[in-house]
Amino acid sequence: MRESGVQQIVGGGYLSFYGRCGELEKLEGIYNEASDNKTCIVSIVGDTGLGKTRLIQEFYNYLSNKLDPTNYWPDISDTSIHSTVIAPNFIILEKSKMSDMPYLWLGLRCFESKISSDFIGNESALGPIRKQIGLHLLSFYVNQEKNEKRKSLSKGLLSIIANFAFPGGGGVIVNALSTILNGADLSMGTYDAFRSIVESFSLDSKSKDSCEVMASQEYTSLVDQTIEIFSIIFSKKNNKIKRIPIVLVVDDVQWADEMAMVFLRRVIDEGVKNSWPLMIITTCWEKDFKKHIKSHNTRKYGVMIEDVNNEYKLNKEFTSESIYLKPLQKDYVNK
Repeated sequence: MRESGVQQIVGGGYLSFYGRCGELEKLEGIYNEASDNKTCIVSIVGDTGLGKTRLIQEFYNYLSNKLDPTNYWPDISDTSIHSTVIAPNFIILEKSKMSDMPYLWLGLRCFESKISSDFIGNESALGPIRKQIGLHLLSFYVNQEKNEKRKSLSKGLLSIIANFAFPGGGGVIVNALSTILNGADLSMGTYDAFRSIVESFSLDSKSKDSCEVMASQEYTSLVDQTIEIFSIIFSKKNNKIKRIPIVLVVDDVQWADEMAMVFLRRVIDEGVKNSWPLMIITTCWEKDFKKHIKSHNTRKYGVMIEDVNNEYKLNKEFTSESIYLKPLQKDYVNK
């Protein structure tokens, strides 16, 4: 168990976090709803410095403590009080944990910019989603094989994901996956070979093929491709098999670029329509959240939330919650 302070009981388990246990319990409840094939979005709203990002970090650790006994997801704790990490930083998973992915955690961060036009590719807050999905490609393949037991189907689906995550190298990576999964076991040599392939087709690669494929993908819309990838991840042929939930974090959404906003709206609509087990967590400055609503600009987060709440308020496949953070009481600050 990861600890960082005085233990308090939350949702039947122990958590070490000062002053925000009520908020963590609410996040846990929303996650439980989402994991039952429901699309949920929770907006964490508050002024700068009140601990919005820290709350997400503690929720990450809480899910890992409760639902991840093999520690598939590495610790993101940081000794710095002002750590802004919202997703783990690793190249590839240990081979012993590949079949133990309890959920998929994706973390995106928006940055302030004076440029009013839309961004493309990696310049958008959506850009890093490629690399993050690529990190878990092998784990997803193992889970597909274990649950579906249809290798040809799994390979076809993984081919699309591989080409999305590793432009220019998808086919090679899928063949490497097939070699690994069709082997008698995950031998160290084969595993290391796969690792080398993944690293050679990382998003930092400047190979001609990679750049050409990525340019083509940007032209056909990163939003459309990412929605397709989510559809594949959530697909299943057996209704008795529980789908792996996705937790998608978008930090500082008040600065979201147009591509990121279009994606958020699309993924909510698709999630509700197809009963995806999807939990979206956003953080937003309170003054901007209120300003967005007054602006009536549909490309602003506050307006989008109002729109989806009105559209889906009677839909049982959708939940929307807002958590407004207030300054901690003096007793907690002193601790």
